[in-house]
Amino acid sequence: MGKVACRRRRSALVLCALALVTQLAPASAQSWPARPIVLITPFPPGAGPDVHLRPLFARVAEHVGGTIVHEVRTGAGGTIALRQAMQATPDGHTLALLVNSNVIERYLRPDSSPDPLNLAHVSRIATGPGALMVASDSSVRRLEDLIADARRSPGKLNFGSSGPGTPSHLQAATLQALTGIETVHVPFRSTADVIPALIRGDVQFAFQGIAFAVPYARSGRLRVLATTGGQRSPQFPDVPALRELLPSELAVQENWAGVAFPVGTPTSIVRRMHAAIQSVLGEPAVRRSIENFGDLPAPSESPDAFAAFIRAENGKWREIVKLSRAGID
Repeated sequence: MGKVACRRRRSALVLCALALVTQLAPASAQSWPARPIVLITPFPPGAGPDVHLRPLFARVAEHVGGTIVHEVRTGAGGTIALRQAMQATPDGHTLALLVNSNVIERYLRPDSSPDPLNLAHVSRIATGPGALMVASDSSVRRLEDLIADARRSPGKLNFGSSGPGTPSHLQAATLQALTGIETVHVPFRSTADVIPALIRGDVQFAFQGIAFAVPYARSGRLRVLATTGGQRSPQFPDVPALRELLPSELAVQENWAGVAFPVGTPTSIVRRMHAAIQSVLGEPAVRRSIENFGDLPAPSESPDAFAAFIRAENGKWREIVKLSRAGID
């Protein structure tokens, strides 16, 4: 009888523990957020994506009933920001801003780059092409002029990028591979360094995300020669898409941003954040804010759809890295 009673007591304790866990898990999700949510971002303050994403996240915070603070971690193609987010406690209070650089890094530094698939994915947010730019006082007026100059003087022109292996580097390296031109790569730490160097004439051309290009083109300090989307940008309808001049699908290179939590974050929190983003991206004021910088709102239908999108991006960027022969300088 003693053994039977013992077993019964143990069974009762196990059932009580399970009941307690079952009760606490929903309560924890329902009380979220219990403190400010930290969004870890690779974009420097004041940069184009930072400017147009802040209003979006302010509205998302209102939808989930909390606040979102931005923590900037630039460098290494977004790897520094992503690694820090992945190591955070999965309680719904740390959010990673994922960018296509995080996928690219897997093929440039496979031994040291975190895998963007190892996350609790929420949603893609926005997408936009890269923009090929020169200084406004440059004699180069069209992409054909740039290619002709580079062919006349191989190795004389140089281009600036936000760092080795970043989209700005790969887009220029792809241009070289598809046209056969030879130019010199000058890597900078970030876009915040590239743009002033381009305006000064320290570098002759550069690719950057269109959200970075729009304010400088509007102010007359830079000239956009081409964009890297599947079609012309609404912001620059008279500027050709690179694919119009270079008939290759690999000339189409869209930059994108999305968000994810660390693995282990409760599914209920992931779904609430996804619903909030879906709702906010449908608001006209938010859509205008994103479109004014040349990007387009691009919400994922579900967290699983965002994960599937990233898996597809892996194959695409693998081919682009191979074509461009862009290694780490």
